[in-house]
Amino acid sequence: MNAYLESVIENVKAKHANEFEFVQTVEEVLSSLESVISLHPEYEKADLLNRMVEPERMFTLISIIICSLNKFLTVQEKRDKVAERALGAEQNASGRDVGYA
Repeated sequence: MNAYLESVIENVKAKHANEFEFVQTVEEVLSSLESVISLHPEYEKADLLNRMVEPERMFTLISIIICSLNKFLTVQEKRDKVAERALGAEQNASGRDVGYA
């Protein structure tokens, strides 16, 4: 196995020795990525895998994505409501259906 992958797995074992399932999952996933890591040495240079296997980081990232998505959807819904109101006001003012092409 790639030396970088082995070092990441050893780090996980040292930090999370009491979390057997987590360590086992990390071993399985990382061993499946060996060919990808050998093709992309920049991942090792950036120490990408050591950062990815930190459980808190995963949940934090997921939380950030969900919060960002919720904010985007809320903003988008508000824009849609404003556009609907504007279109409704325009239709009421003219007394006819106004369409946009």
